[in-house]
Amino acid sequence: MKLRCAVIEDFQSAATTVADWSSVTADVDVVTFTEHLGSTEEVAAALGRVFK
Repeated sequence: MKLRCAVIEDFQSAATTVADWSSVTADVDVVTFTEHLGSTEEVAAALGRVFK
């Protein structure tokens, strides 16, 4: 099973442009969220939808 990485509230998509993720993508699923997710419950729900 691959590891999972969530980049929360990356409004300008900076995480995908300033870092080279290619060395980890074979072992890690990287998902970025570019919008404000709100409360703790909303963050948990968003992560639950993506990382089932």
